[in-house]
Amino acid sequence: MNGPKVARNLRLAAKQPSVFIGRRGYVLILSHMRSYSSLLAHLLGSHTEIDGYAEMNQPYTRPTDLMRLRAAVARSLDTGLDGRLVLDKVLHNHHHVAGTILNRSNVHPIFLVRKPAETIASVLRMNDQLPELAIHPSERSVTDYYTTRLEALEHMARERRRHALVIRSEDLVSDPERTLGKVATYLGLRAPIETSYATFPLTGEPGRGDYSDAIREGRILPATTGAMVALDPKLVTRAERAYARCLATLDKECAWMPLPEDAMYFPAHETPVASDY
Repeated sequence: MNGPKVARNLRLAAKQPSVFIGRRGYVLILSHMRSYSSLLAHLLGSHTEIDGYAEMNQPYTRPTDLMRLRAAVARSLDTGLDGRLVLDKVLHNHHHVAGTILNRSNVHPIFLVRKPAETIASVLRMNDQLPELAIHPSERSVTDYYTTRLEALEHMARERRRHALVIRSEDLVSDPERTLGKVATYLGLRAPIETSYATFPLTGEPGRGDYSDAIREGRILPATTGAMVALDPKLVTRAERAYARCLATLDKECAWMPLPEDAMYFPAHETPVASDY
């Protein structure tokens, strides 16, 4: 962490010490671009037990990175932290998430994966709308990003020796009540996750998540395909193979499933070890 960031966090600690005091859990949405991760993050961040809704653009390689997350989320909310869980979403391989972080008892990964053709087309449409922010400017480079990102998600799933939750992005839109019910049970939330959500200071800001008007609607909208994008069949086939491999690995390695509806399961309430934040 560089000097200005350290100074900024010290000022935050002096002004709002509760941000850094006490044990909290952490929710990491591990996904890729254009996966409805902003929608999921806003739905979770609107729950009273969860703080965080935007992409914080940081790695997780050591425990102090979790404290950095607390500070970043508090600043993104312009408030203190009221929930027992702090959330971030990680979409890029250069923001590495180490196995030592994934296997902490107070870190709860949610793997979120969207089908390839829809994902690639969505990134290309985003490039057309915000060309100055296009980090993967061609269909080939988008496919390269998507496939290598799925490989990284597979690697993280294999490193995770504890249970984790896997969500198909399409299920979040087509069957939100059931999907969010699974998330609530996985996180041990005491109240359901609503299908409407609040907007926040960074909602719609490019580089922090979905920039479109849709994310400002405050509710789950029906899935749309947008303008038709002609895709290279060979690239789509390559991406589809990566998608199938990734889901097979995630489903195998991340064995968590909800118990019957009349039972309660609270993995987020495990007693943390002494070193946990």
